[in-house]
Amino acid sequence: MIKYICAISIVLLSFAGNTQNWSEIAKIAAPDRSIEDLFGHSVAISGGFAIVGASKEDEDENGVNTIWNAGSAYILELDSVGSWTQTQKLVASDRAESDWFGGDVSIDGNLAIVSARLGDTDEFGNNYLNDAGAVYIYEQDSTGYWSQTQKLVSSDREANDYFGKSVAIKGNYAVVGAYWEDEDTANLDSLYQAGSVYVFYRDSTGTWNESQKLVSSDREANDSFGMSVDIDGDYIIVGSVMEDEDAFGSNTMSGSGSAYIFKVDGNGIWSETQKIVALDRDVGDAFGATVSISENHVVVGAYLEDHDEFGANIEDNAGSAYVFELNGSGVWDQVQKIVSSDRSPLDYFGFSVAIDQRTIIVGASSEDEDSIGNNTLNNAGSAYIFEQNGVGSWNEVDKIVNSDREVGDAFAYSVDVDGTYAISSAHAEDEDELGANTMNSSGSVYIFQRYVSTAIVENLINQEYLVFPNPTNGSFSVDLGENYNNARITLTDLRGKVIWSRFYYERPFITFMLQEPAGVYLLTIESNNKNAVIRLIKE
Repeated sequence: MIKYICAISIVLLSFAGNTQNWSEIAKIAAPDRSIEDLFGHSVAISGGFAIVGASKEDEDENGVNTIWNAGSAYILELDSVGSWTQTQKLVASDRAESDWFGGDVSIDGNLAIVSARLGDTDEFGNNYLNDAGAVYIYEQDSTGYWSQTQKLVSSDREANDYFGKSVAIKGNYAVVGAYWEDEDTANLDSLYQAGSVYVFYRDSTGTWNESQKLVSSDREANDSFGMSVDIDGDYIIVGSVMEDEDAFGSNTMSGSGSAYIFKVDGNGIWSETQKIVALDRDVGDAFGATVSISENHVVVGAYLEDHDEFGANIEDNAGSAYVFELNGSGVWDQVQKIVSSDRSPLDYFGFSVAIDQRTIIVGASSEDEDSIGNNTLNNAGSAYIFEQNGVGSWNEVDKIVNSDREVGDAFAYSVDVDGTYAISSAHAEDEDELGANTMNSSGSVYIFQRYVSTAIVENLINQEYLVFPNPTNGSFSVDLGENYNNARITLTDLRGKVIWSRFYYERPFITFMLQEPAGVYLLTIESNNKNAVIRLIKE
C-alpha cells in the first residue's frame, strides 16, 4: 500500500499567534448527591481520568451504610466520544465518622491517592489516635475497575498530625503532607505544628513503603510545612504557608510563607536543594498555600498577597502566584509574578494552582465577576488560564467561570490541568447537572477544554508523525514513530469544534474510522512535549 503522507506542523507549545478558547464541556455532580457533601473539595486530572473528593459525603459506594462525614471520592472518565462521565465511587475500606476521606486527591495514569486527614486508626484499623490521618492508594486493573490496594500511615503517627492534608502521586512515588506534625526526621526536637512530609515508594512487588520523612532545614514551630505538596520527575515541592524567614533565614515576616525544593539522587534519597520565597514577600501573604510543579517550572500561590505584578496598586487579599524556573545551574529562579487582569480585594487569586507544561491555571475562589467582568455575584469564584509564549513570558489568555454561577459557589476552590483539559470544582454549588434539585453545598465540578486553531505549514521532510492515507475515504492510520507512554489524539472541524478526543497508552500505531461527512478536519496529536496539527481530508 502506498502511504500518502500528510502535511505537518510541529507546534513548540509557544502558541504564539494561536486562537485559544477554554470552553466548559461538562458539569458533573455526584449521582448520589446530598446536602453539604462538598463534592469538589479536591480535584485532579491525568490523561483520560479525573478524581473528585467529597470530604463530607456520608454513604458507601452502594449509597447505603450512612456514616456522617466519612467522605468519598469519584472517578471520572473520558469516553471514546469525548464525554466525561462518573464511572466509580471510592470509599475507604475502614471508613469511619468524620474521617474526611477525599480531603485531597491526586491521580497519575492508573494510580490514585485519596487522603483522610482526620482518620484515627493505623493501616490495620487499630491504635486509635485522634486525627492522626491516613491516605489510601487505588489502582485500576485490566478491566477498568479501581480497587484500594493499600492504606498508608506515617511511621511516627501521633494525634492531630493531619497526615494527608496534602497528597501527590507520580509513578512509583507518593508524597503526603502532615502540616501539624511536630517532630524532626529522627522523631525528636518537637516543635508545635512545624510540619513534615512523608515519601512512599512502590517496590517491585507493588507494595508502598515509607522511604523517607522530610522536614525543612530551618524548621520552626507553626510553620505548617506540608500544607501543600507536588512531585514531578526528580523534584518535590513543599509549601510552608506560615513560615516567616526569607531564603537565607533572616528578615522575619510573620506568615509570609515559603516553599522548599527537594531532589532525589541515584540512591533514591531526597535532599533539600533550595528554599524559595517571593521576591516581594510581606507579612501574611500565605506564599506556599498551594504549589504545583511540571518539568522545569513551579508555580506557588499566595492568595493573601496584596500587590500587583509590579509591587504597586494594593488590593487587600487580591492574591497572586509566582512562577519559578530551573536554570542551567540547577537553581530555581523566580521568573514572573502573575496576577489576574481584573484583580480586586478579597479575590483570593492563588487559592488553588496547577501547571502542566506551558499552561497554568490559577483559582480565585472568592472572585465575584463573570468572564467579561460583569454580573457581580459575591464569592461565585473564577479561574484564570496563563500560557507561556515563545519568549518565555506567561500571559493570561482566558478567564473561566461556571455556566450556572451563583453567589457563594466557590468555583475554583480546587483546580487541575492536563493537556487540553482543565477541571475546576465548585464545592459549595447547589444544583445538579441540569440546574435543578437544589441541595445546599452538595457541590459540583466543571470540565473545560481548550480549542486551538493553528496555522499548518506544509512540510514533507522529517515528519514527526505519519497519517495515511490522506485524503481518506474513511479509514486512516496514525504512526507516532515511537512508543510513547501516552498520546492524546483529537479530531476537530475547521471551526475548532471537538468531534472526539481520545487517549492511547503505549501504542505507536493506531487505526481510525472517520464517520463524519466529507470535508477537511484537523487532527491534533500530543505526545510528551510534542504537539502536531494535521490537516485530514475525507473524500
